Amino acid sequence: MKNLLFLACLIFHGHITFGQTPTLYISKDQGENWEPASDGLPPEGSVSAWTTFGNTLVAGTRAHGIYLSDRNLKWYRSPGFPKETQVNALLNYGNKLLVAGTRGKGIFLSADGGEHWYASSSGLTNLTVRCFYAGRGMLLAGTDHGLFASWDGARSWKLVKGDLQVNQMASNGDRLYAATQGGLMFSSDDGGSWTFLYTDDAIAKLWTDRDEIMMMDFKGHTIHSIDRGLTWLRSDVYLPDSFTFRLTPGSAKFFVAAWQGRFKMLSGKMSFGIRCYGLPEGLPFMLLLNTPFGILASAGSGGDGC
Repeated sequence: MKNLLFLACLIFHGHITFGQTPTLYISKDQGENWEPASDGLPPEGSVSAWTTFGNTLVAGTRAHGIYLSDRNLKWYRSPGFPKETQVNALLNYGNKLLVAGTRGKGIFLSADGGEHWYASSSGLTNLTVRCFYAGRGMLLAGTDHGLFASWDGARSWKLVKGDLQVNQMASNGDRLYAATQGGLMFSSDDGGSWTFLYTDDAIAKLWTDRDEIMMMDFKGHTIHSIDRGLTWLRSDVYLPDSFTFRLTPGSAKFFVAAWQGRFKMLSGKMSFGIRCYGLPEGLPFMLLLNTPFGILASAGSGGDGC
């Protein structure tokens, strides 16, 4: 299954506001109908990162560690993960290892689908991990103060690019891109050296496909390039002015804005709406995850990482 993109929105009126009770929903028909799916999650435990591991759903929360579930969506807290921990990033590493990045507590690994975890931060000089990227026998971790690499299955880490906050990474095949507080940079040698393509704003999220790059800054503006970053255009002119958006992994190759219970699909300058039944109107959705048994949508505050 390809990792493609959704745009999920939250209400923005001069400042970001969130629903009082974060809610999880699932759609089993590609987004047309939705039903609640948060049984077992703490009421205030908004999901900040998630992934799948076999038939297991793995959800990281902002203050309550990691929760696990199967396709029945009965969530339970991972007994081996530290309590009261903010999880910023989760990665299924080769279907053999789960990797979790936290705020202030470094990196944790699990080899049994999230039931047991052990700390693995050797070499890290900053313990707030925002994102991961896996490729060509190497694992990268973006932190608040530098980009770190591991060549031994996340057992140890080495600084490869310092003095910057790395928020997300993505690849289009021959280039590796990193969204940072200083803008967007790329590497053509698997992270050995980096060149900045865009420096006008701090970049929170990004997505790439061949020559196309889509980015989002921390103010909710989206910036688009179709020539590998040689020229840039603001693309959020096609989106509602009073809403901001985040890029998250999804199921179909279009951008989606959940806005008052309706999804707007955006492809270039074309947009159209599809009513989504079962989603409360005005509820902000931050994360979307495609699974073998449905699309999950998380309402409430999103994570600091990918």
